[in-house]
Amino acid sequence: MKIELQLDYKTILRNSSRPVHLVTKLTAPAQPLTQRARPTAFTIVLDRSGSMSGAPIEHAKQACREVIKNLRPEDYFSLVVFDSSAQVVIPLEQPVNRFGWYQTVDQIQTGASTNLMAGWLLGRDELMNAHKTAGGIAPIRKILLLTDGHLNVEFEDCFPKTSGDLVSVWNLIEVTYGPPSPGCAPVDPSKPRSFSPF
Repeated sequence: MKIELQLDYKTILRNSSRPVHLVTKLTAPAQPLTQRARPTAFTIVLDRSGSMSGAPIEHAKQACREVIKNLRPEDYFSLVVFDSSAQVVIPLEQPVNRFGWYQTVDQIQTGASTNLMAGWLLGRDELMNAHKTAGGIAPIRKILLLTDGHLNVEFEDCFPKTSGDLVSVWNLIEVTYGPPSPGCAPVDPSKPRSFSPF
């Protein structure tokens, strides 16, 4: 990384008060064409419980659309929704039918209670289908959890423990639309919560 700093004045008088602007230019080294990122297997676990009605579910659906739009041809995607139970609405596959996926997202409606554990575990199971791509490259596995944090189905911890073989390859991002549930660490409700617990 090359860093260049430049002031808008070459000389600054001592004991004088005046605005001075600093320009920072960051230049990253060019990546050789032979080096390319590994494919990503990306699962969204979306809370469609009753408390997500209105703006929260619409924001969550828009997040799904943005993820789908930005997938590369070599990536994989799946979508799990949950309320009192969980359901795979888009099985893990490469983005060959983005228009159909958009339609699926548009049809998501809010439902009953919030069984986050069911959604999480089903999303985990979907990612376990991502072993190796056709090129023999193991994809990076990620989960995006979209929820308002209002949990009303009890489970042991805020997040389940997973088996050791997944420790180095999983990431979790939780985006909430409200205050955390009792027993979870408090966070700034104006900002998404981001974790890498594995």
